[in-house]
Amino acid sequence: MKRLKNFLEANDYSFQEWASFKTLTTLGVGGKARFLVYVRTIEELESLLDKCEGMSVVFLGSGSNTLARDKLFKGIVIKQVGRLGEIKQINKTSIYAGAGARLADVIKFAFSLNLSGLEELVGIPGTIGGAIYGNAGAFKTSIGDRIVSVDTLKKTFTKEECRFSYRSSVFKTNREIIIGAMLKLETSTAEEIKNKTQEVMSKRKKHTGKTAGSVFKNHITKTGEVISAGKLIDEVGLRGLEFRGFKIKNEHGNIIETVKNNAKSRNMLKLISKCKTKVYNKHNIMLDEEITII
Repeated sequence: MKRLKNFLEANDYSFQEWASFKTLTTLGVGGKARFLVYVRTIEELESLLDKCEGMSVVFLGSGSNTLARDKLFKGIVIKQVGRLGEIKQINKTSIYAGAGARLADVIKFAFSLNLSGLEELVGIPGTIGGAIYGNAGAFKTSIGDRIVSVDTLKKTFTKEECRFSYRSSVFKTNREIIIGAMLKLETSTAEEIKNKTQEVMSKRKKHTGKTAGSVFKNHITKTGEVISAGKLIDEVGLRGLEFRGFKIKNEHGNIIETVKNNAKSRNMLKLISKCKTKVYNKHNIMLDEEITII
């Protein structure tokens, strides 16, 4: 680790030692990371990955869909910033966003150009890289619907190669590192975009407190029927349950909130396990986590 620190200092990387996941994630729990490194360019990213070959590496965006374990993460957490977070217009209906760009900023940028197609994603936290990785979405619309191509360190993936599906993409299995994406949108007017956005926001439940958003994916049956994970949790009587620093929110059964400052991740994992067991015993459905656990 001393060699890595010397490398980071010698090459003018912005980094932090012993970075706390309590401040890096929206849940506000977890242990520490040995190194948190901010990379600004593809060259910096490639050099860093070469230097830390064999070490554990995690890419973290806004930390909005992540549960970090209590123990020390002995590897490197990488956040993409600078040029890797830029957003730019390519042509009349296309924009390019770096993986580190906040999804909210990408949406705002599109709206400033009177480009429509992202309204349903308003209110979803995180970065564009994280959104692509998990095919984030709401109201039957996902980020994958608007993707033309995704650039990784090794190649450019077409939309078809991304293999987008419900809360998933090829990037969950191929270990490719997303660095940016091209999005195709539609021309509209400021008034039409505003009206559609207001309609979406009126449907979206506003959640306050320290949460990671939806904990579980909705269940999709063999016939294609979508069953709400929150509804399944409600039906086993767990909505509102408080357990050792965490609480299943009264407003939504699929949202778990951190309610105590000294809460431990291991207890949220126990609560997640309790939800899965109860739902399986009653409905014979095994819930699948939507959050990333590191």
